[in-house]
Amino acid sequence: MMRVLLIALLLSIGQGLMAQSEFSISVVADGYDGEEIYLGFYLGESQFVQDTARLVDGVYLFDREENLLPGFYIIVFPPENQFLQILISEDDTDIQLRVNGNSLRKPMELTGSEDTRLFYEYADFITAKRTIVDTLRSEMSDEEEGTKRHDAIQSELESVNAEVVRMQDKMIKEHGETLTAMLINANREVEIPEFNGTEEEVSEQIYQYYKAHYFDHIPLGDHRIVRTPFLHDKLTYYLDKLTYQNPDSLIIAIDFILNQFEPESESFQVYLVSFLNRYAKSKIVGMDAVYVHIVTEYYAEGRAPWTDEDQLAKIIKNANTLKPILIGEIAPDLKLQGREKEEITVHGIKSDYTVLFFWDPECGHCKKSIPILVEFYQEYHNKGIEVLAICTKLNQAADKCWDVVDERGMDIWRNANDPYLRSRFKQLYDVRVTPQVFVLDAEKKIVMKKIGVEQLSEVMEHLLGQKSD
Repeated sequence: MMRVLLIALLLSIGQGLMAQSEFSISVVADGYDGEEIYLGFYLGESQFVQDTARLVDGVYLFDREENLLPGFYIIVFPPENQFLQILISEDDTDIQLRVNGNSLRKPMELTGSEDTRLFYEYADFITAKRTIVDTLRSEMSDEEEGTKRHDAIQSELESVNAEVVRMQDKMIKEHGETLTAMLINANREVEIPEFNGTEEEVSEQIYQYYKAHYFDHIPLGDHRIVRTPFLHDKLTYYLDKLTYQNPDSLIIAIDFILNQFEPESESFQVYLVSFLNRYAKSKIVGMDAVYVHIVTEYYAEGRAPWTDEDQLAKIIKNANTLKPILIGEIAPDLKLQGREKEEITVHGIKSDYTVLFFWDPECGHCKKSIPILVEFYQEYHNKGIEVLAICTKLNQAADKCWDVVDERGMDIWRNANDPYLRSRFKQLYDVRVTPQVFVLDAEKKIVMKKIGVEQLSEVMEHLLGQKSD
C-alpha cells in the first residue's frame, strides 16, 4: 500500500510541477534524507553538474524549459556522492523515478525513459551472466587442462558467451537507435579474420586490421556520443595504444578522429580543445609538433569560433613561436658575441653535432648541469661534438657570465652571450626557463631539444649509432 501511495504522490506532484516546464525528472528516494541531489552529465573525459534538485513534499524535482541534450546522465546523492545512471533521449520530457536511497544499483520504479529501462535490463542480464562466468572460471582453475570436467566447463563458458552475443544482437536489432544499443555496439570487440605468414607478419596484419576497423562500431558522427562514459577511453586507447607515438602518426590519427565529427558539433569542439590541451601539456619530446599542427590547421583557420579572441591570438602566437624550432627544422641562426666581443654564430660552428646550452649564472639547475656537461664534452668532443653555451644574462649583469665560465671550467668549449638581446634568442628559441638544450646536426637541423644535460650521452650514442649504420 505504501509503495502505491508513494508512486501516486510522485505522479501527482510531478504533473503539478510540470505545468510550467517542458522537461522534468522527478525522484522519490526511499531511505534518503538529504536536502538536495544533483543531476550530472558526461562530456568528454569529465563529469559536470547540470542542475540541483531540492526536496519538496517528498519529491526531488529537476525541471527546465528546454529538453536536455541526449546522453548518459547521473543522479548524485551527497554526501557520499553515490550515483545512479540514467539515459536521456531526444523524446524524453517527463522522467519519474523511485529509488532505494541506500542502494542505488538501479531504479525500483521508472517511467518516461525507455532507454534507461533497456539499459538496466541489459545490465541485469550481464550481471547475472558474469556471476555464472566467475563461478565457472573458479571451478576451472581447480581442474587440470584436458580433463573431462575442464572441457565441460569450457563448453559452458562458450555457451554463456553465445547467450550474451545473442542478447547483444537482439538489443541492437530491436533498439538500434537507442543509447543502450550504442553502448553495446561500441564495446564489442573487432572480429579478427585468419591471417597467414610468419608470427611477426601475422602480428602486424592483426594490428593493422584491428586499427583499421577499431571505429566500425563507434559512431563518431552521432552527436550523442560525446555525452557517454565510454568515448573518451576509446579515443585515448586509439591514440595511446594503436598509434605509433611519433608526431606524424599522431597528427594523422587526430585529423582522422576530428574529421568524423560534424564540424559544428559539440563532439568536435570538446575534442579539438581536449587534443590542444593534451599536446600543449605533453612532456614528451617532439610532441609540440602535434600542438602546432592543431593550432595551424584548426584554430588559425577559423575552425574554433568559440575561442575568445584574445585567447586565440595567444594560442596562434605560441604556435608560431614553436614552429621554427620543431624537431626536423633548421635551427634559427643567432649572431652572438664572445668574451672579446668577437662574433659567434650558431650556423658558423662546423661540427657533426652541436649542442646549444642556454644557461643563467644564478640558475640552480644550471649549476648542477654544468659539471655533467663538462664530462659529456670531454668524452664526446673528439667524436665530432661541439658545445655552444649561451649565457642569458642581459645588460650589465651579463659580465657575470664570464666569471662563472672561469669558475666552472666552461672555457673548454665555445661560450657566447647577447647582453642587449639583439639576436632575439629568447624569442627565437622559446627560452623561458634555463637550462635549455638543443642538439643540431651538421646541417644545423634540430634533432633533439628540451632534454636534460644528463640525457645527452644517451642521445648522442643513439645519433652516432645511426650515423655509423
